[in-house]
Amino acid sequence: LDGIEPLVSVTVVAATNRPDVLDPGILRPDRIDRQIYIGPPDCAAREEILRLQFRKIAVAPDVNIVDLAQRTSGFSGAEVVSLCQEAGIEAMTQNPDAECVEMRHFNACLLKFKPRITHDMLEFYNNWRRTR
Repeated sequence: LDGIEPLVSVTVVAATNRPDVLDPGILRPDRIDRQIYIGPPDCAAREEILRLQFRKIAVAPDVNIVDLAQRTSGFSGAEVVSLCQEAGIEAMTQNPDAECVEMRHFNACLLKFKPRITHDMLEFYNNWRRTR
């Protein structure tokens, strides 16, 4: 990236939530010359995030992963993970001896959780993507 030594077979991946404030110099050819927009996870991706989280926590048989994925529309991946963590805390708060997280714990947390990604934010990123 610094132009002193050639980099062979090296791919640099960078991520930002604020592409509009990147120094144009870093986006020139032979530096970071390709930008790929990756939006919020779709329903299938949220299901997979939930499956991965459920490997880490014990969930009751009544936990409906498809329902949770549908009800978390608009959530970022981090928010889906946070929901799982909060549901675990909810279960332990209600019963310190709880052996698993039940659907009611997720339901209680979903009443409090709102996605932080707004329509305006999505519009901004979509406009940015179109102008690249």
